[in-house]
Amino acid sequence: MTPLARLEREYQSTISLREKGVKVPTIAAVAPDERIMAKEFIPGPPLSSVIDDLLGSKGGSTRSVAAYGELLAKVHEAGFTLGDAKASNVVVADGGLYLTDLEQAHQGGDRAWDVAEFLYYTAKLSMKGEGM
Repeated sequence: MTPLARLEREYQSTISLREKGVKVPTIAAVAPDERIMAKEFIPGPPLSSVIDDLLGSKGGSTRSVAAYGELLAKVHEAGFTLGDAKASNVVVADGGLYLTDLEQAHQGGDRAWDVAEFLYYTAKLSMKGEGM
């Protein structure tokens, strides 16, 4: 995909998913000629860090992982797929989970790919094979 096509997908998906009730950072500005988009900063750790803590000695609740499954189902029910459903693209904030990387998101697509990619990258990027 070209950088402009990725920017367009990010923009359209952000607007559409927000309308469907999915939490995404607000778009602050877009400069198409430069292929730049600025979005609201959402404070909180990425879901990948939360999972890493779960798999390690820190432990913790699996609630955020379950919430991501529910969020992914909501995205799919809205007719979208993320295309890049890695846990590192989700921020765990006080107000819930926010999707932060939508440049591969689009209407339609392979829902099973989203789930498979989440599981694959969670296992591949984890240094805690025993916890997996």
